Amino acid sequence: MDIKNGNDLGSVEIFFSLIGGTYAEDGRLQGLLDMIGAAYVGSGVIGSVLGMDKVIMKQVLRQNGILVADFIGIKKYEVNDETVHQVEKKLAYPIFIKPANLGSSIGITKAYNQKDLLRGMNLAFEYDNKIILEQYIKGREIECAVLGNDNLLTISIPGEIAAKEDYYDYNSKYVNEMGVKILIPAPLNDNQTMQAQLLAKRVYEILDCSCFGRVDLFLTANNKWYANEINTIPGFTHMSMYPKLMELSGIPYSKLIDKLILLALEKKKNIDTLKIEVD
Repeated sequence: MDIKNGNDLGSVEIFFSLIGGTYAEDGRLQGLLDMIGAAYVGSGVIGSVLGMDKVIMKQVLRQNGILVADFIGIKKYEVNDETVHQVEKKLAYPIFIKPANLGSSIGITKAYNQKDLLRGMNLAFEYDNKIILEQYIKGREIECAVLGNDNLLTISIPGEIAAKEDYYDYNSKYVNEMGVKILIPAPLNDNQTMQAQLLAKRVYEILDCSCFGRVDLFLTANNKWYANEINTIPGFTHMSMYPKLMELSGIPYSKLIDKLILLALEKKKNIDTLKIEVD
């Protein structure tokens, strides 16, 4: 049914979301599709919520022993005269300020001083009532694509993002292809490659994701791995990492789409089976 107009859409076998961000990637759309009993590509409500809310995501990952950057989550009503002092007491510059529930590097500031910090907080609060402030991790940006449900997962070879700008911003992702250098496979040794894939797999499983996701990691000079975040509806443009990683891991674009549709139908079948068993 067309929710806006009330028109019958007819028989829809599967939904494949082409949009990310608020209302599409944060569990709301997934909850609606669950309520009408639809099959859809992507994580369910829990995985989508955890994947979108950066504060809760990092809390869950840290509680499961995954290294993440030091961070502070702040809601708008919590801001007072002591906020900046508290942030500077816990985190050292540079500090990344981000809306807690947004993607595509929108509303992000890399703060080098208090003036930047205040400006960045004001900007982030324009997009969300909750923001996250993260300690800058000096390291290589490594990404892995994950495909599958439950414990039957395919982890791609790792890729590396070498941003020519100060960081991998919206412009580098979607506008200026020359603003970033993408290395696939990432120049890692065999042990580092295995560590990246194992960490990506663990993040995907901890956050209860399904169908697909792109896990973003940091590798420091002293060989420490940090989880940055997961994208539960990764981009599929010609500049996007997810399809590139999968293609160079042996799954071309057309085959990838087929696999995602089958995974969505499999996920729906498992849910239906569970409902029958409970009933």
